[in-house]
Amino acid sequence: FRHVEYPTYTAVSVIEMDFERIDINQCPISAGNSGPNRFADTAKCKKETTLCEPLDGWGFRRGGYQCRCLPGYRLGNTVRRPFLGEIIERATLEQYYSGVFDCKRIGWLQSKIVFPSQMDPYLREQYLEKNSEYKNFTPGLGSVKDSHINIHEVINAIRGVNPNNCHNYRKEDLQLLGDYGFGAHQQFANEAKMAVRLANFISAFLQISDPKEVYSGTRLADKHLSEDQMIGEALAIVMADFKIWSAGIFWDTNKFPNRTLFAPYAYKTVNYGRKVFVEDLARLNKSDEVYTNKEWFTFTKQRWSTNFDSLEKFYVKLKLRYTEEGGHLNKFEYYPTFYKAANMDHGYWSAPYYDCNGPAKDWFIRYAVPFFGWDSLKVKLEFK
Repeated sequence: FRHVEYPTYTAVSVIEMDFERIDINQCPISAGNSGPNRFADTAKCKKETTLCEPLDGWGFRRGGYQCRCLPGYRLGNTVRRPFLGEIIERATLEQYYSGVFDCKRIGWLQSKIVFPSQMDPYLREQYLEKNSEYKNFTPGLGSVKDSHINIHEVINAIRGVNPNNCHNYRKEDLQLLGDYGFGAHQQFANEAKMAVRLANFISAFLQISDPKEVYSGTRLADKHLSEDQMIGEALAIVMADFKIWSAGIFWDTNKFPNRTLFAPYAYKTVNYGRKVFVEDLARLNKSDEVYTNKEWFTFTKQRWSTNFDSLEKFYVKLKLRYTEEGGHLNKFEYYPTFYKAANMDHGYWSAPYYDCNGPAKDWFIRYAVPFFGWDSLKVKLEFK
């Protein structure tokens, strides 16, 4: 289980690079441009009207910056872009002090300041009629299901749920509508790929490796996947990404060797922590707790109960050592072989929900991806 260990310092790799390829940062020390920097504040931007901004890729020479106008100032009518440091560095003293590289002050704009408390009541009612969600809205979590949401009330209601008061809400109230999770498949794409990788690994092993295979010589077939291996894979996912709070491998009934149900589940209770817990959720046997009755499991199982045509087909060209000492490579008996597995589009994204009964009480979104193996006769695939 080398992949579930935390890295420790063992050695150092050293390389040497051409120093003259490094950029000189001539801008002064400021927010977003911290030191120490020996070349700081050597830029020739006019500090009264412009702000220095470093440019990447300029190399070890002067002029790798540009001068942008400060707030309240603008470029002249004949200037189309910020002043380049290379041009300023080449300018003569007469050109530099002639005002060519200065921004112009923006003139005063007359505007009437209107405070909400001073708005005319009749005018205020007109605005509220146009935006009725700010006048007639459901307080609390009920606001998340309004046809026209009051975004301020919705965000405050969602953030107002905590471990101390979540038991006061109904289960339906803690389940948001699906469109609240819009964009999750893009923002959590890397995390979803980790689940797909694990599912595809299990699919490949179940479809290619046969523990009952008999080979000639001293070669033995691979054993079944063990409980420790599955626990290690779930642990590795949680330890690898701080955005992932829990990970589990949920097997269908009588699909894991010598187990009726098996569901290794790894989770953490504090983010950015190094303490991860593991348990087997197969211990839960109440009808409302067992994972085989959960919506995400039943939906995925029904979706992949019979039709596997849309699964991706991966070809594998396995080669094995000729002897224990090596020698040369021999092709695997089934060469080339293949396996079918799911991709990211085949996964199931749940709606955002608040897990009030789980080990970590917070708002979560779940992604489930199926894995497959041969049936007992090795004739067709089945959901595992």
